[in-house]
Amino acid sequence: MNSASSISANVNNIPVLNGTNFKKWKEHVIIVLGCMDLDFALREDRPSDLTSANTVEQRSIMEKWERSNRMSLMIMKHSIPEAIRGAIPEETQAKAFLDQIANRFAANEKVETSTILSKLVSMRYKGKENIREYIMEMSNLVTRLKALKLELSEDILVFLVLISLPTQFSPFKISYNTQKEKWTLNELIAQCVQEEERLKQEKIESAHLASTSQGFGTNKKRKRDNKGKQTAVSETSKQKEQKKQDKEITCFFCKKAGHMKKTCTKYVAWREKKGTLLNFVCSEINLAVVPTDTWWIDTDATTHISVTMQGCLRSRMPTVGERYIYVGNGNKAAIKAIGLFRLQLDSGCTLDLEETFVVPSFRRNLISVSCLDKFGYCCSFGNGMVSLYLNSNIIGTGSLTNKLYKLNIKATNGNETLHSSNYGIKRKLMNENSSMLWHKRLGHISNQRIQRLVSDGILDPLDFSDFQVCIECIKGKQTNMKKKNANRCSDVLELIHTDICGPFPTPSWNGQQYFITFIDDYSRYGYLYLIHEKSQSLDVFKNFKAEVENQLSKKIKAVRSDRGGEYYGRYDGSGEQRPGPFAKYLMECGIVPQYTMPGTPS
Repeated sequence: MNSASSISANVNNIPVLNGTNFKKWKEHVIIVLGCMDLDFALREDRPSDLTSANTVEQRSIMEKWERSNRMSLMIMKHSIPEAIRGAIPEETQAKAFLDQIANRFAANEKVETSTILSKLVSMRYKGKENIREYIMEMSNLVTRLKALKLELSEDILVFLVLISLPTQFSPFKISYNTQKEKWTLNELIAQCVQEEERLKQEKIESAHLASTSQGFGTNKKRKRDNKGKQTAVSETSKQKEQKKQDKEITCFFCKKAGHMKKTCTKYVAWREKKGTLLNFVCSEINLAVVPTDTWWIDTDATTHISVTMQGCLRSRMPTVGERYIYVGNGNKAAIKAIGLFRLQLDSGCTLDLEETFVVPSFRRNLISVSCLDKFGYCCSFGNGMVSLYLNSNIIGTGSLTNKLYKLNIKATNGNETLHSSNYGIKRKLMNENSSMLWHKRLGHISNQRIQRLVSDGILDPLDFSDFQVCIECIKGKQTNMKKKNANRCSDVLELIHTDICGPFPTPSWNGQQYFITFIDDYSRYGYLYLIHEKSQSLDVFKNFKAEVENQLSKKIKAVRSDRGGEYYGRYDGSGEQRPGPFAKYLMECGIVPQYTMPGTPS
């Protein structure tokens, strides 16, 4: 039997469950219960109820299970804060109680698997730590992946370790690749430790050699600086040594010893006879002006391109993913607009180009053959001509011009479209002497200040007859009035403000596109969590609630949010908004929900 002191010491070793350390908490619970021989109820299901026909052995097993179950429940509940314990359904069996906790706090296996696998593949040994500990850390990650039902063989782990080693281990890697036998993980650890010791020894020897060579060079310099006689002797010996080296050099051109190719007289004469090579830098200058009302058929283009808004019937601004288009060399060109262009063909038919990108940096208007095929058009090329068909009927033709096919359209198409699109919308000329114009240019200053600038000669005489009430000035000077009977809370957790922002076009490193905030009304202290979708708001709120209530030993009294679907609920088929999971959870916990108008957090 375990004494009371040993039980207390073991129980105190279990960390307090806070929602983020579930895996560590579960490991400690299982280890402590196993050391105390109280994990029988976690390993075995409850035996059947006892009857008069049961044996003594069966009765003892039942007693052992009941004691293990009772002690396990008490030990687990002792390490769980009251706020979290109240959110977990009551269970009479320890195994079922542990499963309920796992359902609440267990991490997503897919996310955990991808995180561990990414860390394993990106690990690199930097030489600062022990290589044995480094390999054991990688082995631990493989073991964790195996527990998540992703098993990596020992051979793959060996190759991952070798790939992560730095360039100093290159001879070591080559030696392994030339061998026919494969190493086990233990053999790899032993060989890596031995190689690391060898590299350290070579580093020490090279450092000693460098210091010795430096001292030798210093002494030699001191000898040269002593006397002129010694200097002359050293120069003479240096000339002899240079002559000895010249005899060993062989010319690559004439194959004779004693000189190099760059000083060879035969090589110099050969170059003069042949002549020197010249490098030319050629630049293309396209002097041909391509009219903006011509359209060219391109089989490689994936979308229609227009260099101008001329001829556009309707347009829209590009979305975030449509702001740029990438050309063949990898450069990107800005898209000004996306619209519908209608071309008047020489056959009398019209061709509508949907979703045409307006790219001013392009030189020609391009018609994409793939986009035409999408709408049922067919192109036929041959004999320097191109024919455009729709439902087996020819609707337009084109000719080969400058090695490109140009679609034949009416010559007046561009001018007519230009006149019709710009008619009646010509901008009125500005009155440079308008006082209202200078009021806006100078940052919406007052009429008196403008008159002072005119009287001081800074501005020319202005026309004050058009000075009117400026709506922008009125809007800019408006302030939010404090609501009547609006009081701040007197203690923390009395009121929590929450709201969700997103989705953002650029996700985070883990793929989240939203964030949710929880701000205490009294302390103004806020929490921010990154989430993948709005449906995760309830899970994040549970974690937030468990943490703050455990840290402050207080309960959340009210939660204020807008009447969004993630907080209150969605509309059903009858048009009525039903309470969702978030609102139901607040009702279960006795938290008062407060709702503001949608889009107005306060």
